[in-house]
Amino acid sequence: MENIAFIFNSATIWILIPLTALMIPIIAMMVKHQQQMAELVHGKGGTAEIEGLKAELAELKNLVLRQTMALEAQKPQGSKKDDAS
Repeated sequence: MENIAFIFNSATIWILIPLTALMIPIIAMMVKHQQQMAELVHGKGGTAEIEGLKAELAELKNLVLRQTMALEAQKPQGSKKDDAS
């Protein structure tokens, strides 16, 4: 019983109050991070980002196709040795 009285005497209470106040935001950040990681692991919340990446990939594929077609159009018609490989 003396240990409990020592922990909660007036000197230690003034130390515990600010420590508790500082722990609240730290715990809130940890909980938010844990929720974000759970969403990542379980595949929730990332669908918008995945859709954006898919759209960007399609745009890049289209750009490469257009550039390849433009380069092919600029080739002289007489040089067909590259087409055999």
